[in-house]
Amino acid sequence: MSGPVVYEVNLAIGPKIVDQYISGLKPHMDEMKAFHGFSTASLYKHEYFTSSESGGGGWVGYVASYNVDNMENLQLYFDQGAKRMRGNGFQQFTGKFRAWIRVLHLKISGKCHDEYNKATPLTKENRVFFLCPCQLRVYDRDLF
Repeated sequence: MSGPVVYEVNLAIGPKIVDQYISGLKPHMDEMKAFHGFSTASLYKHEYFTSSESGGGGWVGYVASYNVDNMENLQLYFDQGAKRMRGNGFQQFTGKFRAWIRVLHLKISGKCHDEYNKATPLTKENRVFFLCPCQLRVYDRDLF
């Protein structure tokens, strides 16, 4: 089994649909927590987002972040639930937003990891992760 992962869905949302999209996203995120291994869901506004990332002026950036207990459960979601969840109520926004994912995987081994965890142990209560380059593997791909 692998260690905990953070599954991010990065969003570029067109200016005319931001409020409507975010209204639909919040219940969607609650539904995501029902998948096996998903423990928390958080929505962040990307304060340093630039329109050039989306190709259009006035677009807004958000990040939906999910803590998942391991890569195996995230893969189970990709295999069995992702297609339905990605289409669930978002077809009406086709062409008006862009989404891409990033998966952050904490590799739990190595001397460097031990040194970091002495300073800040990784627990469910302490959701602040101190990551060093040897611990972080990033998976990046577009959703659509």
